[in-house]
Amino acid sequence: MKQGGCHEQRFREDDFFKIDPECHLIGDMEHVNYFPGVQMWWRAIDNIKRPLLTGAPFSMLGSYLEVMEEREMQKNADPENIIWAMDKYGVDVACLLPESMMDSTGYTTAG
Repeated sequence: MKQGGCHEQRFREDDFFKIDPECHLIGDMEHVNYFPGVQMWWRAIDNIKRPLLTGAPFSMLGSYLEVMEEREMQKNADPENIIWAMDKYGVDVACLLPESMMDSTGYTTAG
């Protein structure tokens, strides 16, 4: 199917009711990125993403990568993007978890 000038593959639809139990809303992290724990967290994300996407056997990731789009590989907590992804993958309800990063910021609060 063509949409917005790029090829978009559809996820196979079914009749199951689906819940995403951990839809994280990370949002703008600039105000906490200087904490060593937050920097360590982002390094951990980057360090697992690279081998997962480049080192895993294609038979394991192939079907997932075929339907993934570039926008799904970028951090984006915009509600419209989350709803777009939910619609694409047939998710009916998402349990939103605002990510406070308390364990990574030494339990500081903006006060």
